[in-house]
Amino acid sequence: MPILRSIGPALLQEAQRSNSYGRSIVKGWLEKYMFCKHDDPKYLANETAKYFSSDEHKTHGKRIGRDEARTQKLEIRNLEEDQGLQDNSNFVPSIHNSIRKRFGGQDCTEQHWGNVGEKLD
Repeated sequence: MPILRSIGPALLQEAQRSNSYGRSIVKGWLEKYMFCKHDDPKYLANETAKYFSSDEHKTHGKRIGRDEARTQKLEIRNLEEDQGLQDNSNFVPSIHNSIRKRFGGQDCTEQHWGNVGEKLD
């Protein structure tokens, strides 16, 4: 392919370094915050980061449902079962919209949320 001729091996190295750096940042966050109360937070963080950086998840655009996240021992609270979050029900969609706008996603207004439990499954 003609376009590949213009891409040198340095680009591949840079991509690999970026991937490795991202994985190490995620491992650190998981170990420090999500898994800090587990017996082996370093192991869990490493396995979870490895899982989510596998070929199946090599995109930031892939949605990760809560059931899949739970298989990796991530602590997930259901919005519809958490009264504290329910009391601030506009807060979660607002944060979601802000994140999507920041990262170039489509606008997601309150009317698109419907039953939040269905949307997040």
